[in-house]
Amino acid sequence: MGKRQIHRYQLFFSNLSKQKTELELALKLLDWSKGFKVSAIHETHHYIYKDLVAELNLQMDREMSTIMYSLTCEEAEKLEIICPEGYYLDKVRQEHADLINNLWSARHPGSLKLVEMLITYNTNVGLYEKESGLLCAWCLRLQSGFLGALEVIQSHQRRGFGLVVAAAISKAIATDLKQDITALVNMNNNAACRVFEKLNFKLIRGEHYNWLKVDLIDFMCSNRFSGVALNLDTAASAGQYTNFPVIVKDCLAIGKQSPPCILWSQPPTASMGKRQIVITSN
Repeated sequence: MGKRQIHRYQLFFSNLSKQKTELELALKLLDWSKGFKVSAIHETHHYIYKDLVAELNLQMDREMSTIMYSLTCEEAEKLEIICPEGYYLDKVRQEHADLINNLWSARHPGSLKLVEMLITYNTNVGLYEKESGLLCAWCLRLQSGFLGALEVIQSHQRRGFGLVVAAAISKAIATDLKQDITALVNMNNNAACRVFEKLNFKLIRGEHYNWLKVDLIDFMCSNRFSGVALNLDTAASAGQYTNFPVIVKDCLAIGKQSPPCILWSQPPTASMGKRQIVITSN
């Protein structure tokens, strides 16, 4: 198996049966050693994820709850796009990826590559100033299909530009792809809620999604410490020390208590940060 590319930091999961067992098992088989941004978790699956975080000793870096808006394809095709005088609508270009990523509230190490791919492969709309060519507002379609990264630069806010690009991308998706339009909005983002409500998007009651960022909990930087971590490789002897496959390098001895206690020939240092544990036979 090759190394995970840097932009592949997001995890989406769901199932049709809404049963816990199969989904929980699948999540435990993943390599959590680098952490994930776990995106668009439906409310019915949220408790499964919370249980998993506790069981695997994961650290939740941040959590955001969102609500879902939807507009039918037929309604989106009827949207009237009024471009402000002195501006024009066009696709976002690769040269703007840095700007979009820097202002994106969901930016993350690796998200620049994701933004570049979204610009290349997905529907997007930008609003440009005719005289200067300045990109003033934009909206992308995320890999999950929802509208996202809706943004207006600070110098051009409070002019209705967010409404313009949201309408334009919605109409483009409906006209070109014949698909309904959906958007997930942070519950506290009143400005974005007003934009979609003005465009007659309907709030889907009971459709709540959660976005979380999780990492392995840091291990103590000392000669002797305890901890459990998952990794891509499976050591044959791992089961006698812990319930999960782990690897331990540079160790002198491994205690059989749970979690395993490790004596290092070269103690870990703070500069190592979160480190993968590998069990090897001496």
